[in-house]
Amino acid sequence: MKRLILILLAAITFTAVPTPALADANDFTFTSFDADYHLSKDAEGRSTASVTETLVAEFPNIDQNHGIERAIPTKYDGHSIDLSIKSVTDLGKTPIPYTTYNSNDNTVIRIGDADQYVHGTQVYVINYTMRDVTITQNGSQEFFWNINGTQWQQPFSIVSARIHLDPSIASTFDQRTVCYTGTQGSTEKNCEISVLDNTITVTTTAPLQATENLSVAVGFKANTFAAYVAPPIPLWVYIVGAIVLLFVIVTQIIAPIWLLRYAYRTWKKHGTDVKGRGTIIPEYSKPANHSMLENSIALKETVTPAAISATYIDLAIRGYLTLADKGKGTFELTIIKPVDDLTSDEKATLQLLFSSLAVGTTASTKEYRSTASQQMAKIQESAYKDMIAKNFFLDNAAETGKLKTWGIVFTIVSFFIAGFFSLIAGIITLIFVSKMPARTATGTALRDHLLGNKLYMQVAEADRIKTLQSVTGAERINTNDGAQVVKLYEKLLPLAMMFGIEKQWSKQFATITPDYQPSWYNTNSGVFNAALLGSSLNSFSSTLAYSTFAAPSSDGGSGFSGGSSGGGGGGGGGGGW
Repeated sequence: MKRLILILLAAITFTAVPTPALADANDFTFTSFDADYHLSKDAEGRSTASVTETLVAEFPNIDQNHGIERAIPTKYDGHSIDLSIKSVTDLGKTPIPYTTYNSNDNTVIRIGDADQYVHGTQVYVINYTMRDVTITQNGSQEFFWNINGTQWQQPFSIVSARIHLDPSIASTFDQRTVCYTGTQGSTEKNCEISVLDNTITVTTTAPLQATENLSVAVGFKANTFAAYVAPPIPLWVYIVGAIVLLFVIVTQIIAPIWLLRYAYRTWKKHGTDVKGRGTIIPEYSKPANHSMLENSIALKETVTPAAISATYIDLAIRGYLTLADKGKGTFELTIIKPVDDLTSDEKATLQLLFSSLAVGTTASTKEYRSTASQQMAKIQESAYKDMIAKNFFLDNAAETGKLKTWGIVFTIVSFFIAGFFSLIAGIITLIFVSKMPARTATGTALRDHLLGNKLYMQVAEADRIKTLQSVTGAERINTNDGAQVVKLYEKLLPLAMMFGIEKQWSKQFATITPDYQPSWYNTNSGVFNAALLGSSLNSFSSTLAYSTFAAPSSDGGSGFSGGSSGGGGGGGGGGGW
């Protein structure tokens, strides 16, 4: 009897202990990101930078995080920057253990101890050096750099940087400075710059949300820095290249030329779009009877991550879902209306999140990444076939299959016979395969309509009102009636997400009526405004996006003409682990 009582007490104790929730290593914030760039030039006159980044992280008081990861791009303007990690310490210069690995032209520094958890405030000081970090644009030179980067899943309360000019270059600083904030491509300037004693200081004037970045550009006179010089090619490469070239000339010329000719003629005949009207005109209404995935394929020939996010918002606006922003990058969706009448691709998109499509089912975005990657390829293939069946794209599967087979054969065989030209011909042929989706006249018209939607959303408010009042419109609305205009603008919100301009478009609601409150959206903050909606939708889209570190996106453009956040070198991102 005594033994039985002990067993029962043990069982009760076990069942009474709550099961701990699964920890999300990215569920933390940064108080600050501060960087010092000591900009100089070496004996060859090429630009160099010694960088110290100080990150102050705030971790939850649970055993969740071992530390952070910091991804730093290793290339800029098409060449290596000779990135070298020197040290990782705390604020007191005590070394912190770290390892590195490569991911899409990023060096990722994993900081922390796998056998220890960190809690509360933690400070990480990263020191590294770079070379060839300046560019020449329009007859002058500049240091155009992304400070924290656009690939963080955490917000930053403040981001700041100081560019210290070495005496060797201080006299050629031409006093040009500019800064940008926001997501990739944003031209917002929520930042301020000051110059004192050969030091340029830039600081954000508003917190940065996840995926938002601070960029800064500093101008210099022409010839301040020497241009990048590629390392010399070793002699043995020339010898091997000559042997390979001789072999290729003898055995690999006719076949690659034939393949390239065949690939081009096949693409020209079966893979080119029917020409549209040529001129894009503003369109104020979204294409009728098309899902967001169909719109994405019509526009991009693929299903983009933004189109998946836009589908959920489109269904919410149409009354099928509600969206709740739970904070810290977590969102909860609930089905509130039967989905039987939705398209197959809309249902498939819902199934990426929902275990059941019954009314009342709730799902969290935390569950998305574990299932989405396995289903996305099937969804895209199915949606593309539907577009062919609806006569938006030509059915050229047979020609595409033949072209793909030849491309793969030449590419694989080239590795066995040292066929350089065969390899190039095979790769180019596979590129032609990727360009084979060809729009019909109907598909081109749908693409042009979507481009017209984007044009409409990017013009000034007065021009949009003129479009709404145009006699050529399918329907005319009373532009003095805020409710009618908001309803129309809200229908375009999913397209704005697909175009990546949801934050800008959401701001339009506040200009129409200050009382705008969508029935399909709520937030835990207790306060609602249009700007908050835009930031929340941007965060929602980022949460569903592919989570590994992307390759550097900068092409070496100028910060002073057409510059934007994320447009410079460096940056990258990071997260927790």
